[in-house]
Amino acid sequence: MAWYDGVTLAEVDHEILPFWEGLKRHEFLLFRCKRCAACYWPAAYCRNHDDSPSLDEMEWVPTSGRGRVHASVVVHQVADQAYADELPYALAIVELEEGPVFPTRVIDCDVAAVRIGLPVEVAYRDVPANDITLPLFRPIPTPGPR
Repeated sequence: MAWYDGVTLAEVDHEILPFWEGLKRHEFLLFRCKRCAACYWPAAYCRNHDDSPSLDEMEWVPTSGRGRVHASVVVHQVADQAYADELPYALAIVELEEGPVFPTRVIDCDVAAVRIGLPVEVAYRDVPANDITLPLFRPIPTPGPR
């Protein structure tokens, strides 16, 4: 059993459904203010305007899907033994290039390598059985010496 076996879009709040639909297309969408281009996740009103813009002044747009680890923790023990084969794994808060922070799991590296400031990018994990794509993050490869 994998940790994402039960994840589906069946109960997703309609306000963030476009985010999940974008993931299925391998696009990382954020909610952006049409006035000042401030980005939010999840969907929110822009806080940069005294008159509180309406949701009509906000839009879902593709973004870089890149950021840096802002905080992380390595999970070594779980309460549900069905997930024991996933241990250890790194959970992180990623500060996206566009500003918002995003909770995620960091993959494709040793958990000891996950540190504050680590540059990361979205890694789309398609789960066809659930008709969903999950947004995980992986370290951005650094160019080696020439």
